[in-house]
Amino acid sequence: MPRKGKRSASQKQRRMQEASGGSSSGNSVLHSVDANPYVLSVTASHFQGDTRYKIYSRGYQCTCNALMFLAVHNERNDLQSFELDRILQRGDAVYTSVKRTLQSKRQFVANFLNFDELPSTVKTNSACYNILKHAQRVGFLKDSPVLGEYENLENTLQCLRADVSDALLLCGTTCIAVFRDRAGRFGYFDSHCRSAYGMPEEESTGTAVMLTFFCLEDLIERLMLLFQWCFDLRDQQQFDLLPVSFINQITESSARPEVSLNCSNVMYNHLSLLCQTVNNAGLLKSHNSVSKIRFNNHLRLPLIEPRQIMIKPT
Repeated sequence: MPRKGKRSASQKQRRMQEASGGSSSGNSVLHSVDANPYVLSVTASHFQGDTRYKIYSRGYQCTCNALMFLAVHNERNDLQSFELDRILQRGDAVYTSVKRTLQSKRQFVANFLNFDELPSTVKTNSACYNILKHAQRVGFLKDSPVLGEYENLENTLQCLRADVSDALLLCGTTCIAVFRDRAGRFGYFDSHCRSAYGMPEEESTGTAVMLTFFCLEDLIERLMLLFQWCFDLRDQQQFDLLPVSFINQITESSARPEVSLNCSNVMYNHLSLLCQTVNNAGLLKSHNSVSKIRFNNHLRLPLIEPRQIMIKPT
């Protein structure tokens, strides 16, 4: 299909006014009653291209910022402006670390990192998480090709209703975080220069923003407005969605000994019952006691000493 012509400036202005509820505000936290009854907005004090970040990383951190946001948002849904600032700072640190590692291994390709270049662990103020990357989903903004199993963005994001709660969404050169929170709301975090309503903004006034919607349809409509009306991306523009999960390293490690201990208790009881049953039948004799049970310190599994068992001849 040929590329569609640009929409008129008046059309774009009208759609953007509709998205913002016809008003604007400089508050870092916008309550639903102040503007749009269907969306909540929280803005940071700056965005990823701010001069506080070094040229080495400035403006390239969106994948790392999105990942860091999801890790923090996984702990607490109702984030404040200062918490978004910390996310940007930590995201910049993650990006810098990954880029230096890739360069030292001579594997660095481009300033914008791909999903497979993201770290396998991430640390927040309260925990360190292993990152579980699920199957990546690829599609096009609107069109579905005749050949191949591809979905459009609207259909793909339906996964947020059920099996996915956190994901990275890459479209064009923009990577954002999309989510479903514990209250069943849907939203996204964009670390680029945006207005309080998620639209592109002048660098002097724009900040990173988190938008939370009460309906998935409103989230999708806002993203399509951003990608197609603001960035003028075609229907055939490819997007990539990477669902992720966060596993607390402390919780994961503390669960393993508990499972092993339960297994050892079960096996110990089973072997004790077996030895007692065989001994009562007059078939088992021991030089010291009925049987000696020792434990392997690593696996915590009971082992019976075979040299101490004698079978009574018939």
